[in-house]
Amino acid sequence: LKTIRPGTINKNIKYLQIILNSNNKTLIAKSGIGSKNKEINKYNILTIKSVKRFQRLYLNTKKPTGIMGVNTVKEFNKILDCVFE
Repeated sequence: LKTIRPGTINKNIKYLQIILNSNNKTLIAKSGIGSKNKEINKYNILTIKSVKRFQRLYLNTKKPTGIMGVNTVKEFNKILDCVFE
């Protein structure tokens, strides 16, 4: 993954949401748009909130941005590497 900002619309957002939804701690939504099997291609407010939870959990940051920037992408890629080994 490359840096992704809120408002972005593309197929990679859907994949990001699917992966975030695989962990109850970073779940996009329990039901409706963005929930498991209802992921979308837009980096919306629900995705931002989920990425912030990811940043708190994996980057141990007290001021998460909700942006999939360099450090967040790096950590995310580490997790993906472990999944696909």
